[in-house]
Amino acid sequence: MPGVTTATSINGVLDANAKKILTNVLKESVEMSGVSQLLQRVPVPNLVGSIPVASAGSVDEDLDEFEHSDVNGGKFYNLEYNLKKDRVKLMSSDEAEIKSLKGSPLSIQVSASAMQLSATLDKKSAEALDTAPQTVSAATLWDTPTNNIYKEISRAKALMKPYKPDAIIMTQDVYDAYISNDTLLTLATGNPTVMQNSEGIMPGTSLNIFVDDNITAKSAILCKSQVCGAIGQGPVKARQWDDGDSGAKVYQYDVFRQAKDCIFKNSSDENMAAVQITGLIS
Repeated sequence: MPGVTTATSINGVLDANAKKILTNVLKESVEMSGVSQLLQRVPVPNLVGSIPVASAGSVDEDLDEFEHSDVNGGKFYNLEYNLKKDRVKLMSSDEAEIKSLKGSPLSIQVSASAMQLSATLDKKSAEALDTAPQTVSAATLWDTPTNNIYKEISRAKALMKPYKPDAIIMTQDVYDAYISNDTLLTLATGNPTVMQNSEGIMPGTSLNIFVDDNITAKSAILCKSQVCGAIGQGPVKARQWDDGDSGAKVYQYDVFRQAKDCIFKNSSDENMAAVQITGLIS
């Protein structure tokens, strides 16, 4: 049964307390994080809250002596949080704990749960960035190998000023076209990866590449990390109990969190730190 550790599914172990299991689940989920690392973390200990942010104002240039200027600051608005919980529930049978010799009978499930927690937050983060980015339609298709992929990158970067993007999120089919493009093959230099779990860096840029199908089909999103969005992080509730009917120990962890886009908006209420290029492949 999925989510249940039996005597036949382990390779010998000692009992592990709930705190250690929880720590390992959360630690491994952070290590596996992809798109979610691009969003800033914000503590929301009471599950609900408003974080005031402001849109960019304007600047009056080259004023003469004693020349008057109007107030030109940005408008204020709130990031509203109402955190929901993501739950991990594990079970270890009495037989698994008795027959085990060393380690933890839940070690395999801990890694699997961490992977799913990470994937869930990556999904939420990608969907948040896909909510209200600035957009530009591709004029150059990437699945035509001879087309220059950097033309679209340049157009998107121009929209993001003054922010300089340091990451790009592509759907899988866009990434497949990207790695098959002649321009890339000509420029590839083996740049090292800067952000953990990214696919690498786009040659000639500072863009870390992430692949995620939770954004609009056939698109890519350029963004500035830590500015393009924020994840509200709440408490983690841990429970453990013996299930006498099943003859097993149950561990349950509720992780409260929520991903939001748009820390800073432009006059059209679009994310100033994210630009989406649509229609990149036919």
